[in-house]
Amino acid sequence: MCRELLCLFCFVLLIKNVRTTCDGQTGPVGMVDCISVDGYSMKQWGTCLTDSYIRQKSGNQHRCANQTRTYCYYQCMLELYDVSSGTVTSTCICNDSSISTTTQGSPTTSSLSGDCLSPDGSSCSWYEDCLEHRYSCQNTPAGYAIEYMTKFCNLYTTRKDKFTSIGQQWIDGVRKCLQVEFVPFLRPFQHVNCLTIHDKAFASYTPCYLNPDFGITSICKLDFLVDWLQIFWTIKSSYDHLKPSIALASLHRAYEMIKSCYVDRPIMNYQAYYRQLQLTIDIIKTTTINLSTTGNEELNAIVLNIINRMNDMFLKISQDDFGLYGYFVTFSTEPSRDNYRSMIIEFHLADLQAINNNINSTNTRLDAVVNKFKGELIKGNLLVQNDDGLFYIWKSSNCVDMNCEATWDETVAPSYSPKNNANTVNNFYLIYALFLLKDIFFQSGY
Repeated sequence: MCRELLCLFCFVLLIKNVRTTCDGQTGPVGMVDCISVDGYSMKQWGTCLTDSYIRQKSGNQHRCANQTRTYCYYQCMLELYDVSSGTVTSTCICNDSSISTTTQGSPTTSSLSGDCLSPDGSSCSWYEDCLEHRYSCQNTPAGYAIEYMTKFCNLYTTRKDKFTSIGQQWIDGVRKCLQVEFVPFLRPFQHVNCLTIHDKAFASYTPCYLNPDFGITSICKLDFLVDWLQIFWTIKSSYDHLKPSIALASLHRAYEMIKSCYVDRPIMNYQAYYRQLQLTIDIIKTTTINLSTTGNEELNAIVLNIINRMNDMFLKISQDDFGLYGYFVTFSTEPSRDNYRSMIIEFHLADLQAINNNINSTNTRLDAVVNKFKGELIKGNLLVQNDDGLFYIWKSSNCVDMNCEATWDETVAPSYSPKNNANTVNNFYLIYALFLLKDIFFQSGY
């Protein structure tokens, strides 16, 4: 780390044998050169960049030494590794013979605009125009991650007026922060693969949410009702239209991070907008999935499939009007009352219209959905069958806080009866047998 930011001051003064010049007022942004910098073992690449980008990328730890400059060089070891002296890595190392080949760049590098190399976060097409222009990752996990970030960016644009003024500043900061995180990949001396892009995409959300930009508040200090609920359900709406395995991982990471900010906040204060329930589910049977060896991300996907199937079968509510979400918490250590293995999950239900319009009165719409859910549970109807197996939801409790360490209003279903399921199967075979007999009679001329 630079001491009092002097490393940039020394860096500018001690450049030797520079082939081109980074003008303090005109740049141009993105120009690279092979430079010598005091304190490093060898020459390294330096990129002409805006002071704004340098401050954003470094968390305000680095800036141009001459504060009247809009542009200055940023050495590779600082930009990529935050290292102000010592050995130069193979990625950053350069020599005079490599100047012409690297600075000219490939066609996909040299044709990038200045907005690509120093983004301000205002354009959601940055991912397609800049990142995908350099790296072709279509139909890969990285491609889906880029698609997710683009949709995520656009959703915040369309819903920006729903946030507080501080929340709007946070949105702008996060969009810029996420794009800035990828800019080093666009350098002509950088060559990464699609897996690296994928990993970077999901690693960037937490730091950008917590510290989006200098002077912009953390997500933990936003208004819970107006901003937090909008943020989470905006992310969830992105998930609904994209490849589940990619977006669901990001969705749950975002939820866990946000939950850590508001862990002690009473959920009961927001019942007009949002409910959080803890459910106990008996695993009657599974298909090809071995739950004992299944990771948490896949278990979260299984839980969300159960919730969506339950909605299709029993609640029948539109997810444009109501937000549904759920995730795996743990397996019960003891067999259930009916001697099945059980899992504990959390089920989240939100009235999106109430959240979007900030309705403060008692919300009968959400009450009606929750009461319908509990009514089906009390009747023992919540037997859910999907591609993952057969699951019986038999207990529900309201969470008091976001960690659901305390609950209230427990509702319990009657014991699961295998006979009911067996009767369904037997009826199927009886009907099938009657059709066979019918064909036999017709063929025999009766």
